[in-house]
Amino acid sequence: GNTQEVSIMGDGFSTSISTIIVTGGDVSIPSFERTSFTMIKATFVVSASATTGSRDIIVTNADGTTGTGNGIFAVTVPLQVSSVEPSSHGQGADLVKLIVYGQGFVDGATVGFVGGAIQITVQKVDFIGSNQLNILVDIETGSPPQSYSVVVTNPDGTSGQAANAFTVTSAPVVDSVIPSSLGQGAYDQWVQIMGN
Repeated sequence: GNTQEVSIMGDGFSTSISTIIVTGGDVSIPSFERTSFTMIKATFVVSASATTGSRDIIVTNADGTTGTGNGIFAVTVPLQVSSVEPSSHGQGADLVKLIVYGQGFVDGATVGFVGGAIQITVQKVDFIGSNQLNILVDIETGSPPQSYSVVVTNPDGTSGQAANAFTVTSAPVVDSVIPSSLGQGAYDQWVQIMGN
């Protein structure tokens, strides 16, 4: 399961806490520590099969008194990055629009590229929904032509990555033209442009 450190804020937490329960099942709390009258630090383990949605947290002091935080915790879809469209673009392009698909995105998410001597700058990220981000990137002329992984990071620090999801391709190189000249007034002439 997914393990996360959680701070539970409230009031009246005694020096001896008996139990902490997250309603709805599939969320266990293997350890916790009462740090003050108003805070408990706990380790939550969320099962991969846990139902998404809001949960209550019930804290019971050693004397049997309880407090309930209604709907203060939520199980969400894990952040995953599935693909990028288009999946490739040439070197030396500015403000290229790419669409990042996945799940678990939230507003304020950032996008980055990983791999090699990367020279791809993300200029803008637009949050479209939990499964789509639109981004504008600059691809420097010197960016090595290769595949790069795409990483999305939510504001809470969780991240997901799609390995080798975007490829920088070589910019066209023009070497020569045959014939290399034409007389004035020439028209409808075949010309060969050589390059790569």
